[in-house]
Amino acid sequence: MAQRDFIHRVLAIRSSDPILHHIAPLGLASAARRCLVVDLDELGPRYSSRTLRDLVDTGLRALDLEARPGVAVVGNGGISFSDAASTIDRLLEVWGRIVLRDGGAPHPFRVLRVEPLLPAPFVPESADIVQATGWGQNPAGRTVLPPLRRQQIRTVLDGTIEPRWRWVRAWGQVWSRPWE
Repeated sequence: MAQRDFIHRVLAIRSSDPILHHIAPLGLASAARRCLVVDLDELGPRYSSRTLRDLVDTGLRALDLEARPGVAVVGNGGISFSDAASTIDRLLEVWGRIVLRDGGAPHPFRVLRVEPLLPAPFVPESADIVQATGWGQNPAGRTVLPPLRRQQIRTVLDGTIEPRWRWVRAWGQVWSRPWE
């Protein structure tokens, strides 16, 4: 897979914050309206009844190749990107856009870092996207996501996300930015 062929169609996302690491890919995918989230973290939670490993080991079924409106999530199941690359290619053909929850293993896609906004001197220098927390100043030139209420975080972790939330709408600008 050549990264240049899929720019703005595949985005990988990662966070050092454990909650953001799980909910940020869902927010980014929700902003795309129709998107598949694929977990590349080999040690990640199951997320789905059929995992990426299942899709590779048993092959893609017709049902797996039906892209529906909204967000679908495929857990990893303990498989590396290199072993799953051709299956991810095929899923990209069907879905059009994929968000990868980056697990740290090598892959050819740009990894966007999302970090909570903390007060100085803890400003997240390496963050491409900043999650507002009510502390700190918004760093210039970075996408800043509005704060989420505790109930919204619980709702996302339970598998429901509301596309009309300001937080989801803010993720929309990530798809149109020229990431290098």
